[in-house]
Amino acid sequence: MNDSFTPESHRCGCPQLPGVETASALRRLGQDRGLYLDSLRAFADVHQDTPERLRRLGLDPDAEALRLLAHTLKGEAGNLGITAVRTAAGQLDAALRACSEPEIAASAEMLADAVARSVRELQASLPPQAAAVAGPRSAAAGAPALAAVLAALEGQLADRSLRANDTLDRLEALLAGPEHRPFLAGLRALMVRLRFAEALQSLRAEAALRVWPREGAP
Repeated sequence: MNDSFTPESHRCGCPQLPGVETASALRRLGQDRGLYLDSLRAFADVHQDTPERLRRLGLDPDAEALRLLAHTLKGEAGNLGITAVRTAAGQLDAALRACSEPEIAASAEMLADAVARSVRELQASLPPQAAAVAGPRSAAAGAPALAAVLAALEGQLADRSLRANDTLDRLEALLAGPEHRPFLAGLRALMVRLRFAEALQSLRAEAALRVWPREGAP
């Protein structure tokens, strides 16, 4: 039996982990427990190598790459309720703004430790994922389609248009892999709360980090 689960957590299917604010994260995701658990699994899968990357960038800092990584972790961890990672990412962001190399290296190491610990705890405590039901699914389109959807979503977020919700549905169909789930879940949570400016910032940071194609680019 997994001792990290309480009777209440068994009923909702959510793990009780040190430093993870499950209740607030579920509220942000509209009480969608399946999406929340999938997003936690994806966070653990995607960020297995992130501690090593943080330590490498912290020793010989590429400020822009480190800033984008810190911003991504802060947003993902904040939306998923992983408080230790969110706090450490905020400290690294502050060190980068202060341009203090000793603080940057120390903060990058602290964030690397927080991510590594969270990944271990999630992998040890999350319930197994149910087998996916086979069925038809939209094929992922190529770079031109992704660039067009990203451009449309960026414009709608800038205009604070509710049409952005429909465009996000299209983006989710194109980015079907588990590595994108934390970002997409966080973006959806911001849009549900009408926090369009933060959603736009998150979209731009993720697009730069993933080097997604831009409309009109060769």
